[in-house]
Amino acid sequence: MFPGTGGLVEEIDKEASRIVEEAKAKAKEILKRGRAEASRILESEPDLRGAEEEREKILEDARRRAEAFIKEAELERDRILKMPKGKIEELAKALVDSVIGAR
Repeated sequence: MFPGTGGLVEEIDKEASRIVEEAKAKAKEILKRGRAEASRILESEPDLRGAEEEREKILEDARRRAEAFIKEAELERDRILKMPKGKIEELAKALVDSVIGAR
C-alpha cells in the first residue's frame, strides 16, 4: 500500500458499498412494484374457468344440433330415394324451378 492512500481506499470502499446498497434497495422496490402490478392484473382478469366450461357447453349443443340436422337430411334423402323415378324427376324439376325462380 502506498503511504497516504489508506483513507482514499476506505472512501472508495464506502462509496462502493453505498452504491451497492442503493442498487439493492432500488431492486427491492422494483420487485415490490412488479409483484403489486402482477397481482392487480391477475385480480382484474375474469375467471376464465367458467368461460371454458360455457364454451364446451355451447360446442356440445352445436354438435348435437348438427348431428340432428344431418340425421334429418339423411332421413329425407332416404325418403326421396324410395320414391318412384317419375316422382323424383318431378321433385327435382320443382326444386330447380324454385332455385332459378321459374314459375
